[in-house]
Amino acid sequence: MKLLIKNIKWPHFFLVAFLITGLLPTFGAIDKVGSQWLYLSLLNVIFFIFISFIPFDFKLKHFFSLSIVRTFVFFIIVIFISFFLSTNKASTIISISRWLTVFFSFFSFSILLANTKNFAIVISYILSIVLLFELFYIYSSYFEILSVTNYSYQYATYLKGVTGNKNVAASILALKIPFVLYALYYSKSLRLKVLLATIFIFGFYALLLVNSRTILLTLIICTIIFVILSVFSKKFSLLKWLIIPFTTILVFISNPFNEFSSFSLNQDRITFSDASTTARLDYYKLAWDYFIDHPIIGVGLANWKIESLAFQNKLMKDYTVSYHVHNDFLELAVELGLFGVLAYLLLFAFGFRTVYLLRKNIFFLFLGASLLIYFVDSMLNFPMSRVSDQIMFVLLMAFFVSPNSSINENS
Repeated sequence: MKLLIKNIKWPHFFLVAFLITGLLPTFGAIDKVGSQWLYLSLLNVIFFIFISFIPFDFKLKHFFSLSIVRTFVFFIIVIFISFFLSTNKASTIISISRWLTVFFSFFSFSILLANTKNFAIVISYILSIVLLFELFYIYSSYFEILSVTNYSYQYATYLKGVTGNKNVAASILALKIPFVLYALYYSKSLRLKVLLATIFIFGFYALLLVNSRTILLTLIICTIIFVILSVFSKKFSLLKWLIIPFTTILVFISNPFNEFSSFSLNQDRITFSDASTTARLDYYKLAWDYFIDHPIIGVGLANWKIESLAFQNKLMKDYTVSYHVHNDFLELAVELGLFGVLAYLLLFAFGFRTVYLLRKNIFFLFLGASLLIYFVDSMLNFPMSRVSDQIMFVLLMAFFVSPNSSINENS
């Protein structure tokens, strides 16, 4: 323990401070998102004040010469321009302030990674611990259900962990699991391997309990990719890693306390007649039709939820309308126009490009898995509105611009 404390540096402290944002309590607020945004904003201010008094290693000119950074800056500029096009400017100002917080968090992470030795394993350990806390809240609800009755998917909505709903909970769990796998791959200590394997097992089991179709679909895609890489790569033998998730699935299915009367993979859950699927397709069509008619100029950041009311009235049920398109790319397309959504898509393109170019480094393969999870979730949900997801997104972007990545010298 003394050795661990001795090795803790100031970047480690701030990395922990940023990565525990999702664990914050509500502080009496109705929606904890507000307190999380406030915390993240204040943390960035404290961080920049702190580093102004100490020497640190960071090449600012090189940072702003990178493709991802320039694209991110252009995206922020488009967001500012959208203010002049929006009807509800107050809503736009709130969203602009949040995107600025996201960008400065990206900047902060980039500085922290540049000053953290062995940052890949350090952050993997931190995220593994954060995941352990998140799992504690999910399993607390799970065992509370088991104390009354057997578990079935009708109770999945109660497994929201530290988040507002089960889909958000599944998303932030899935984004961290690749880091747990890397820590498991890297670690030499048997005790640590057992602990990390246990976290992975309970994390994967929790995803099966929560039953988020988007996340489960993405995990299947990631598994297929890793199988292909294992077949064609002599350096990384990843097939043996599949033993853990497959064993977890068998335990899940055979658990007598789980009932499968509402199992998500039955026919009525995967057809287009599903109510939620039909509703999302309607949202997509509304947004796409508007974008086709107005491809260059959008309605303004955070204004689609207002402007879409004129189009959603025919779809309205019980006076309830959708707050989001359930597709971040379509939502940005109608709010920012073509240039805004292309800039956002380019961030992912540069990220996947970096993963491909550095594919011989297994850490970047795990980063690619996490980025893929976020990308697919963005196509079917709205992670850009969630603080916990945004933290993971800018962390991934910071990895891709890290000075320790040789590819950045030629980006």
